[in-house]
Amino acid sequence: MRNLTFVVVLAGIILLFAGGLSAAGDKGPFYYLSPLPGSKYVSEQTTMIFRPHAALKSQRPDWTSAVTVAGSESGVHTGEWIFAKDSKTCIFKPHYPFNQGEVVTVSVAGTGGTARGRDFSFRFSISEIPTDVMMEETPPLCECLGIDPGALPVDVREKPEIDKPRRVGQDVTCLYELPYDFPNVTVSTCEHPAPGYIFLGNVGFGPGASPTYMMILNNNGFPVFFQKTRGWTLDFKKQPDGRLSYVRYGAPYYLMDNTYTVVDSFWAQNYSTDVHELQVIPNGNVLLIGNETQTIDMSQIVDGGNPQARVTSSVIQEIDPDKNVVFQWRSFDYIDILDATYVDFTGRMIDFVHTNSVELDDDGHIIISSRSLDEVTKINRDTGDIIWRMGGKNNEFTLINDTQWFSKQHSARRIDNGHLTVFDNGNFNEPQESRVVEYEIDEDNKTATLVWEYRNSP
Repeated sequence: MRNLTFVVVLAGIILLFAGGLSAAGDKGPFYYLSPLPGSKYVSEQTTMIFRPHAALKSQRPDWTSAVTVAGSESGVHTGEWIFAKDSKTCIFKPHYPFNQGEVVTVSVAGTGGTARGRDFSFRFSISEIPTDVMMEETPPLCECLGIDPGALPVDVREKPEIDKPRRVGQDVTCLYELPYDFPNVTVSTCEHPAPGYIFLGNVGFGPGASPTYMMILNNNGFPVFFQKTRGWTLDFKKQPDGRLSYVRYGAPYYLMDNTYTVVDSFWAQNYSTDVHELQVIPNGNVLLIGNETQTIDMSQIVDGGNPQARVTSSVIQEIDPDKNVVFQWRSFDYIDILDATYVDFTGRMIDFVHTNSVELDDDGHIIISSRSLDEVTKINRDTGDIIWRMGGKNNEFTLINDTQWFSKQHSARRIDNGHLTVFDNGNFNEPQESRVVEYEIDEDNKTATLVWEYRNSP
């Protein structure tokens, strides 16, 4: 019976194709769709995200009842509709996964979405690689540290048990005995430091490496909080809502309240969770980065390319407190592999984006820094479209008051005066020096004016 049902529905879908199959990227009566029409390598566990134009909602308030989702092998998929709290995002969560390598067709009947008919349909392709295999890939932090992923010690990933947190007094005159293996903290320079505490986690590998702790220090290096960890603690910081967040390899991001109690956790949905960044934003949702690795025949793209290259890209997700993905941006949909700089495109492993920071801009859109692209990118959070690209091979900006762009940068931040700061690693600049740069950005005229920089001396 199931086969018969599939044949009938598929015949109907073929008729829809004749009247209104969208071109790649065409969103029809929606201003945002995920997966994007024409997408490749989509997770078999993907949900579908729709943001309809106002005209569709007014003309057909029940448009969700007209949606049909069918896999070329798995047949028609039923699912659950979830309506996000922003009153504009609708999520379709299939009851069971798609098949590896199949083509999925999404059809919306009677929407007036095309000039040739009153039906709208689009397709996307499911990855040949199962999601659980993709999530086993080593996150690309190793490239930042300049180490071979195979050389990572076994204890960088979180173990099931961790030491209970220990809080100590904040009175700098208080004397107490630190644990015997607490890392030695030395303050070499302290000239008019900014107020506030320093959040950090020490990273060690190799023989004789110090045990790992996450800690909060004052400007004298005095620990007001520390917790011994079994694994590296990364991106430990205070969020705008007052909670603290951190991540460890092989684990989700954790959020702690002001008693240092873990109260929530987040992870990238259907992708490995990148350890560079999580940001809690004013609506209570979080922005984080996922890593997506696919097998691509690079011999079809460059001479000498590996036909079984493992190509890693970045995924930006906005996740609500109920763990629904309400926005997703996949760099595979928007960035060409050859946009990367100083990358061996004939290699077995290609990390061609390597996003290492995600920032909610003042206008509600998203700014990301991508190390492998030498690029800071602004993304429209409503539509997913790229607003502008700064630095790298696709730079749209004129640089003023400086002679060279950032190289292999981190941490693109919009600060209170409206300027943009970037940590310029300087890997391929001359001289090869790191610095902090502050730009005044004119988004209309596409200029970036250097107004301040900091270089360590010597």
